[in-house]
Amino acid sequence: MRLSFSAATLWLLVRPSLRRGTAVQWRAVIPLGLVFVATNTAYLRAISRLPIGVAATVELLGPLTSSIALSHRPEHLAVALLAPAGVLLLTGPGASLPAGGLMPGGAAALCRAGYVALSRRVGRPLPDRTGLALALACGGCVLTAVSAVTDGVAVATRPAVLLAGLLVALLSR
Repeated sequence: MRLSFSAATLWLLVRPSLRRGTAVQWRAVIPLGLVFVATNTAYLRAISRLPIGVAATVELLGPLTSSIALSHRPEHLAVALLAPAGVLLLTGPGASLPAGGLMPGGAAALCRAGYVALSRRVGRPLPDRTGLALALACGGCVLTAVSAVTDGVAVATRPAVLLAGLLVALLSR
């Protein structure tokens, strides 16, 4: 719901034109939309098994790692080596990090790094918010279809969940 409501909100604000999109623009937008789907799915799986602070930190290791990989300064490498120590400190003394949470957290980190790279690619042919609106819409269409099949009955029996989903979307983007 978060992705779909975010897409709908941005669509209303930006009002992108589907007819003016070129093949180059769509080849940039669609992968970004799919990365939104993968990031959201992986992150939500991670927070179901890890404390939210740990899951968020693990997810942000993706962009951190990619920025360090692009850097050529030794102090940046030192910072990168401190990041896993920070994740361990967030868990608290004696706590363990379950692999069932770290695996989707690592996937979310890879997706987040992909998001950074693909955002740049979308920004070249679509310098305004149009690219983001289209990418969110692509991702929202995919995730809404999957969610309708997997969770449609649960939402239909409790429609108030839609309001909560809208509020989360508005407050988290």
